[in-house]
Amino acid sequence: VAYIDFDGHVVVPTADSIAQPGHEALVVCATESTSEVEELFAFENRVPGTVMVAGATSMGVTVARSLAGQVRHVKLIDRARRMARHLSEAHPEIEVICGDATDQKFLRS
Repeated sequence: VAYIDFDGHVVVPTADSIAQPGHEALVVCATESTSEVEELFAFENRVPGTVMVAGATSMGVTVARSLAGQVRHVKLIDRARRMARHLSEAHPEIEVICGDATDQKFLRS
């Protein structure tokens, strides 16, 4: 588990962290382990709302493009204004935002 959102307060979990129903978590796993992780967390099979991808690297753009047809909304965040503008024009299916993906205030806005 990469992080847990405790009602708006995002934390990196420790052994003492206890998530409750309704809390959101980011879980990173190998593709072949996805069903096991879903079962472990009693995953509801629903379409995710908004997914944010940090960084307009070739990998970030590839991930954002592949998610665009699978989730309701994809936001690709990059610090470089010129890159954000270019990608926004090239990929209208993705919301491209110029900003700092490590800034929690920015992410909540």
